[in-house]
Amino acid sequence: MSGRVKAGSGRWTSLIFHDVLPATTATGGGPERFAVSVEGFERTLDVIRAEGFRGCSVAECLASDASEPVVGITFDDGARNNFDHAVPALRARGMTATFYVTTDWVGPDGFMTWDQLRQLAQWGMSVQSHTRSHPLLSELD
Repeated sequence: MSGRVKAGSGRWTSLIFHDVLPATTATGGGPERFAVSVEGFERTLDVIRAEGFRGCSVAECLASDASEPVVGITFDDGARNNFDHAVPALRARGMTATFYVTTDWVGPDGFMTWDQLRQLAQWGMSVQSHTRSHPLLSELD
């Protein structure tokens, strides 16, 4: 999923990710349909850079102007695999991203801890809210 946004005098595109896994076998309708392999994610980052763009957080995109082409990189939910697989790939390329975290999910197996979220912020990543409990917003009154 991507969208184009005009902010100030710069335009940018956002790439939205969920899970980054060592390998994927997404063939059905389960949660893995939202996953990308580490290799695929790294190739995506390399293409972003090869095409002359800088991969960065949404805040950095909003602050950019037309003189620097940027691509916003975001992650939904706060999965631990983002910390384990996506962040090293981003850091190796000098890129940042925005991590939208469901706060009720912080800590249990499969999700990042508060310490890991603080570490992301120290590394220049943006940590933002993805609601407290991840309700289906279209079904709320």
